[in-house]
Amino acid sequence: MYKKILVAIDISAEGDQVLGAAQELVQMHRADATVIHVTDNPRTFYPSVYGEIAGYDFTFDEQTFRNSLLERLAKLSEPYGFDKDSVAVEFGGITEQVVAKAADINADLIVLGSHGRHGIQLLLGSTANGVLHHARCDVLAVRIKDT
Repeated sequence: MYKKILVAIDISAEGDQVLGAAQELVQMHRADATVIHVTDNPRTFYPSVYGEIAGYDFTFDEQTFRNSLLERLAKLSEPYGFDKDSVAVEFGGITEQVVAKAADINADLIVLGSHGRHGIQLLLGSTANGVLHHARCDVLAVRIKDT
């Protein structure tokens, strides 16, 4: 029986598929859940790349960006029964941040999406594969269907 579930999603239409599967598991196990979205830290690439192109330094407010993502994540998650207090946004490597968040909340299951790629993409690895091999808990990969 799972008690704490971490749901890792992308803020896109594909996130709906993962949220739907996670909602069923949360209800079935009467578990607590946290929904997480991980993105690269924009501070690392905005000033260097876009600043050089534009010829000036962009002022960047990381907290404003985080709050914007939190609002979008909460709006996407709410129809599936996840309230705004159960969502989190982290910056950094996806695999590392998902595994760290799972450890932080003592999750016993991570639910995430997988595209089920083949060939060279499989050899290069994927987020689901990375999480599977580094997490200390069970991992459920929901196959993302093309919409």
